[in-house]
Amino acid sequence: MKLSAITLLFMAFLYISCGNTGNRDKTVLYYQDPLNPNVLSAEPKKNDKGEDYIPVYAEAEESHAHSTNDVWYYTCPMHPDVKAHDPGSCPICKMDLVPVQYPEVKNAAIEFYYCPMHPEVREKQPGNCPICGMVLAPKYVLDQGVYSSVQITPEQEKNIGVLLSDVSVMNLQKSVKTVGKIKYDEKKLYMISSRIDGRLDKLFVNYTGSPVSKGQPLLLIYSPPLITAQEELLQTYKEYTISKNAGEQSLASLSLSLLNSSKKKLSLLGLSAGQIDSILKSGETQVHTAIYSPVNGTVLKMNAYTGMYVKEGDIIYEIADLSTVWMEADIYEQDISDIHIGMEVSATGVAFPGKVLKGKITFIYPVLDPMTRTVKIRAEFQNTGGILKPEMYVDAVITGKNQQKALVIPATALLDTGMRQIVYVSLGNGQYEGRTVIVKPKIGDYYPVVTGLKEGEKVVTYGAYLIDSQAQLSGSASIQYSGALPHEK
Repeated sequence: MKLSAITLLFMAFLYISCGNTGNRDKTVLYYQDPLNPNVLSAEPKKNDKGEDYIPVYAEAEESHAHSTNDVWYYTCPMHPDVKAHDPGSCPICKMDLVPVQYPEVKNAAIEFYYCPMHPEVREKQPGNCPICGMVLAPKYVLDQGVYSSVQITPEQEKNIGVLLSDVSVMNLQKSVKTVGKIKYDEKKLYMISSRIDGRLDKLFVNYTGSPVSKGQPLLLIYSPPLITAQEELLQTYKEYTISKNAGEQSLASLSLSLLNSSKKKLSLLGLSAGQIDSILKSGETQVHTAIYSPVNGTVLKMNAYTGMYVKEGDIIYEIADLSTVWMEADIYEQDISDIHIGMEVSATGVAFPGKVLKGKITFIYPVLDPMTRTVKIRAEFQNTGGILKPEMYVDAVITGKNQQKALVIPATALLDTGMRQIVYVSLGNGQYEGRTVIVKPKIGDYYPVVTGLKEGEKVVTYGAYLIDSQAQLSGSASIQYSGALPHEK
């Protein structure tokens, strides 16, 4: 049966129309010379013989893509930057190069093509690297925040020892760990100095570190000026008594005024009210006068020896009350906003294992040390039993009172590349997706997540570095290390 010319023309029209309809919604990746497939063009054109270049659509490109079982290039597991076209040994460590298959074709738009051996080579059309001749690999457009995607086998998961953890919401209590140094409580440091010139004839406390009690005699001093002052006291007291008994009120009033002046003079010279009363009752001067401790404490320094002469103002003893001590610690800049006066501090030390001593922050220094970039804080501790010794180091933990509710991930899940922070999320069936996340400063063993993850997702907490290495070996992540992600530009 023969078809008429009109019928043939009608069938040709239908064929052309159907063909155009099928390709109408397809994306043209590039145009190819029908006589030389290696010659490509981004725009429609003709070759030297006048033939039109053939358009290559996205689906056609995928259908002609390499199988994921084909070897793309060879690389060294120890030195991923070493890449070669053919099998061989690593020039650095001599380890056998391992094959890397072509990346899995994704059902996504291609952003550009790049060379796995020279990531700086980027082209808009497929082709070969102008440096090494390797076939350029497609770089697919990933969702914003998605860094890479990699598929690993169950055997690889077992060898790596992948551990997963749920992204969850927790109540976190901010705590800051630091190292503190025990200091004297400066409010309870005392200097025992000589208020008169004299000779130290006897020392009751004669060594450094000696404990002393309030009111305990420290030494006996012989001082001619002090004996003279005592004689003046006795003389004015005698005159006051005679004038009072004689009924001479004006003279008694004057004598009383002189008597009070003599008492005040002796008081300023270091004698107590009890010592002055004792002189008046005995009616005799004391050749040696005792100097007593004004506080309970420990002798830190002693500048006195038997028979030594001292002058007014010479420091004889330095005494500290160690019932309370200070702890000073350095806090880094990123933590200082979380530190407030009144916060509780827990101190532990190798000198008292198993014991936790509690104190409170009493002062935050107003300036920052430009050398260490830290701010000093001071905490006060009750030193029951004298456990804390000045100059001792302790481990300190400062704990806040308020808890904050936050979406968190374990600290081991976060990979910090310097430019971005990455977490690998398990999508199931060996598929892992690297995502860029924004996190707050670490609290304990967790990072509060600002963006990038949702509650209930599973993140890799052990083996993330090896998964990231696999992603780089497969080419899906290595290109990202050479610059910013698209949404970061």
